[in-house]
Amino acid sequence: MKFTMSLRRGMGTGLLVLMLVACASQMEPARTALASAQNALLAAGPDAQKYIPEQYAAVQAKVMALQNSFEKQDFSAVIAGAPAVVTEAQGLVAAAASKKQEVMQSLSGEWTALTASMPKLLDTVQKRVAAALKGARLPEGADLQTAEINASNAAVMWGQAQAAGASGRVESAVATARKARERLESAAAALKMTPPAS
Repeated sequence: MKFTMSLRRGMGTGLLVLMLVACASQMEPARTALASAQNALLAAGPDAQKYIPEQYAAVQAKVMALQNSFEKQDFSAVIAGAPAVVTEAQGLVAAAASKKQEVMQSLSGEWTALTASMPKLLDTVQKRVAAALKGARLPEGADLQTAEINASNAAVMWGQAQAAGASGRVESAVATARKARERLESAAAALKMTPPAS
């Protein structure tokens, strides 16, 4: 009886030791696998977050799931799941580059259109403001002060946009030019005038 109890106790202890050894032997491979997934996501960089945010977030969630499994000591889940996550994370680099190229082509086209239309729009609004400041009659309800402020701000912004475009910063150039156009449109509205088509 005592022998049987001792045998059972010894077997229980032995199984526990084996489980602990097996768990410990999987910890380092799991840590390495998790680090590979994290590094692959990091390598995707800001471009992936900016140009393909939904894809980036999906892979980020999978990396977090691996992290949670590791923290729960489910090392086999980490080892099994990490390779696919690494592959997905590495795929973000090419996907982001492709999307960025598409966006930049679109912005380049918009910038070309803006450089053609903005000078005429700016000139028309500035001339109308200047004429009103010299006493030219304005339609009823026109707000010369608002128009003058918006036209002045637009001129500054357009200068900034041109500088950005000249230095190859097309994204910044387009974003600033859009704001300048909005200001000019506000100025035209304040003068109760219809601006030339942009």
